[in-house]
Amino acid sequence: MLVLGLDLAFAGPTGWALVGGEDRKARVLDVGTIRQKKRRVTEELQRERARHLFEEIKRLVESHRPDLVAYETAEQWLLSKARSRFRQRHPVNTASMLSLGYAKAVLWLASGEVPLLQVEPNAARRVVLSGLVVPPEVRELAKAKAKRGVKADVIASVFALTGVWVEDDHQADAVVVGLYALEVQDEKERAEVSR
Repeated sequence: MLVLGLDLAFAGPTGWALVGGEDRKARVLDVGTIRQKKRRVTEELQRERARHLFEEIKRLVESHRPDLVAYETAEQWLLSKARSRFRQRHPVNTASMLSLGYAKAVLWLASGEVPLLQVEPNAARRVVLSGLVVPPEVRELAKAKAKRGVKADVIASVFALTGVWVEDDHQADAVVVGLYALEVQDEKERAEVSR
């Protein structure tokens, strides 16, 4: 099975990873980042971003022909925070919610007939990275790669798990999403066989 994992974003970078494997033997085949232009937000820029994201995702789907596209979205997390007392101290950024909606709509169109799997970020990290022991020297190297300190652990864990150094936390998250989707699909297939 071949999975295209996406750390989906509209205004910022979208990380992607092509992950393949069967019977719990997953391999990272390729990784990359779809970058967007940084400018003052205008209607024209929004259309340009949508067009660029559409073309890049469509190109990835057509050139690699994945069996599944899995994408990470934080909308459930954002919605739960919007309903809780958390929002009194940390208001939910509605622009972020709208951007996620735009990115999902573009993905739905660009992926064509390929099945989609929405993945919650924390669930994917818990399943894929739980119990993984990362050597201290790998953690130090990852800190140098991470733009945000919290993501260094994800980068280091992806390397420890796959042997692949990713350029940034967006690619690391895309790898985790792809590996999680493979695990979910393997479980579904094992359940169907056992029936």
